[in-house]
Amino acid sequence: MARFGQLEDYYIIDEVTVYFGNGQVKVDPKYNAPLLASCEKAATIDGYMIEVKGCASSVGSVTLNQKLSEDRASNVTNILLQQGSRSSH
Repeated sequence: MARFGQLEDYYIIDEVTVYFGNGQVKVDPKYNAPLLASCEKAATIDGYMIEVKGCASSVGSVTLNQKLSEDRASNVTNILLQQGSRSSH
């Protein structure tokens, strides 16, 4: 059994990149459809895993950029959990 941290042992089936405005954490609604389509695709695969990574630019303080990254990832995850579970039933 592979450890969770060994993500390179998995096949990447789909990727969605969500861009944010400078200093922004709200997900633009235009990304909802591609995020939910990816969620539906994942639900057809046994043992799927969805990885969400949040990033920020190097401009600004490390503390602020860490918070931006976490908030961005959290907001994308919330869309997948709240709306993705409804669309995959």
